[in-house]
Amino acid sequence: MPALALAIAFLMSDLLLQRPPGLWALLALVGCENLKSRGRSLRDGGFAAEWVSVAMIMVLIMVANRLILALVLVPVPGLTLSLSELGMSLLFYPLVVAVTHGLMRVRKTAPGDLDALGQRV
Repeated sequence: MPALALAIAFLMSDLLLQRPPGLWALLALVGCENLKSRGRSLRDGGFAAEWVSVAMIMVLIMVANRLILALVLVPVPGLTLSLSELGMSLLFYPLVVAVTHGLMRVRKTAPGDLDALGQRV
């Protein structure tokens, strides 16, 4: 997914959830791009390695968001709310992967796969 589309989607979620616009979008975009750059190595590992990597990025994003909000003296959401949001996201991640892989037939690219232009993925 292009970075611009991710940034717009996360910015819209900031506006809908009445968070400070842009901070969560920036942190989430950085996290997504980090995972995207490590995609080839994550492909070689199993699902557990992918889940742990995603969980670490999500925890780092949440901590960075809370620290930055506290540093600029913006009211920080309650820790219980943040932890429950993080916990639910981590619990539903395998379900979303199962649906996209099992029902929608989305799969990881293999090292020899080609894209629409005939370039190696």
